[in-house]
Amino acid sequence: MKLKNGERLTPKYVGEWALNNTNILLMFLLIIVGAVTSQSFFSGTNLANVLKQITINGMLAVACTMTLLVNGFDLSIGHIMALSAVLCIGFEKTHGGAVAIAIALGAGAAVGLINGLLMKLTRGGSGEGFMITLATAASLLTYTPPPSWASLPVI
Repeated sequence: MKLKNGERLTPKYVGEWALNNTNILLMFLLIIVGAVTSQSFFSGTNLANVLKQITINGMLAVACTMTLLVNGFDLSIGHIMALSAVLCIGFEKTHGGAVAIAIALGAGAAVGLINGLLMKLTRGGSGEGFMITLATAASLLTYTPPPSWASLPVI
């Protein structure tokens, strides 16, 4: 069997492909194991639960990818997301969902704009970028509550 680039499908080619795509193979292996061991693995409830669990990580991955595509980095992405979540939850009770989402998006955009302007003013070297985004992350800790486990007594 010939491939698109004219190479033949040999055991060496298959082995190299498997080594280069180990993550994909492991994902399919885990899906097969889950399907064999659980009758409800492909149920709508389970798939919805998996999608709910990966939403936050997916949004953070998109934000990090966008930052890395322009050859930069941002230490405050997670903190900006936490601030937006806290604002959205806080304003949702009093102003409704649409207003809360608008406020959360506006706050995230404003913090991003401040980061961007500071990067532009300092010409955005790697040292400056590190310090600016670290300072932004530290300042946002003031506005987001600590995790629930932080208030547990130490034994």
